[in-house]
Amino acid sequence: MSPAARLRRRLIVFFTIGVVAVLSVAWVVDVPRLIGVGRYDVRVELTDAAGLYTSANVTYRGVEIGRVTAVTMTTGGAEAVLSLDSRVPVPADSGVQIRSMSAIGEQYVEFLPSDSRAPYLSDGAVVASGNVSVPDPVGGTLDQLDATLQSVGPERLSVLLDETHSAVAESGDALRSLVESSAAVSGEAEAGIADTAVLLDQVGPLLETQVMSSESIARWAASLSGTTGQLRESDSDVRMLLGVGSPAAAQVQALFEDAEPTLPLLLANLVTVEQVAAVYRPSLEQILVLFPSIMASTQSAGLPNIDNPSQNTYFVNSYNDPPPCIDGFLPPEQRRSPTELDVPETPPDLYCKLPADSPIAVRGARNMPCIEYPGRRAPTVQLCRDGGYSASTLEGLLTPPG
Repeated sequence: MSPAARLRRRLIVFFTIGVVAVLSVAWVVDVPRLIGVGRYDVRVELTDAAGLYTSANVTYRGVEIGRVTAVTMTTGGAEAVLSLDSRVPVPADSGVQIRSMSAIGEQYVEFLPSDSRAPYLSDGAVVASGNVSVPDPVGGTLDQLDATLQSVGPERLSVLLDETHSAVAESGDALRSLVESSAAVSGEAEAGIADTAVLLDQVGPLLETQVMSSESIARWAASLSGTTGQLRESDSDVRMLLGVGSPAAAQVQALFEDAEPTLPLLLANLVTVEQVAAVYRPSLEQILVLFPSIMASTQSAGLPNIDNPSQNTYFVNSYNDPPPCIDGFLPPEQRRSPTELDVPETPPDLYCKLPADSPIAVRGARNMPCIEYPGRRAPTVQLCRDGGYSASTLEGLLTPPG
């Protein structure tokens, strides 16, 4: 082979290698995209740049279709220019979300169409900020988290992590059940989101009443704090009470078990007593009100003069004025001598049976008020129920013992 032929062959090989290298580099750096071949530009209005940067990816339903070529500031926030692949039609009504690719803040743009129907975005199209959602800034959250961790301290944080590990080390099944239950609750809450919204709208008046009652709630909380404080101070006494309470409860239970045969009979008998007490409640109340006062006045006059015999001396001539009542009692021939000590049987209705308007024995049994029938007076309950006391109704009631 001549030298000229060998040189020509080498030049051909070098040229081929050069062309392949140039094409490879062009493929790697995506030269067509850089020069705008097969691309179109779309502008996206943003209320906040949200960390979006030049060369960030643009995806359509998870598939990369372009890059961010510029991010500039505007009076309303920011504007991003997207270079999209013209081979992929993107519906014009698609929503746009700025998402994070990783925890370090690598943002990308995601198109989320409601359907695939026309019209589609074209070169120079603008996506309004109303169709764009940006993520919440995480910088402030990270700062607060860092401050919280710094306040806890490495040692206490290590103890917390160790205790947390000990608490959940063998709780895999329980945690899975908790997560599944939480997911189920969230699903039910999402299904009833309309009712929840109505509840939130109508909870305002209730919260306003709580605000109006804030002073009362504060006083209640202060009282509760005092009660719990007293319980804390009386902790030993409460513990002692709980310690002796069980034996005492056992003794009370044993007492009721021992009284079980007779307790029902006692309670049944108390029903009758209760009925009588209910009828005579006003009289019982009067006794309970007046008796302490009478005793107090008597003691105040008697105790200071207990050694003076004259306090029991009364000079009142009341012999036979008024005369004693003998109607309704045993006849004179059946009266017993005071020296006799036996107790013979006597009729049950021995009391003064003179007319109600007689001045003799006006405080006798015949003038006792009828509690069940206000305005009536009679010596017995039966006469009260029969219409009250009348001397004519008592004829023949005196029957000497035979």
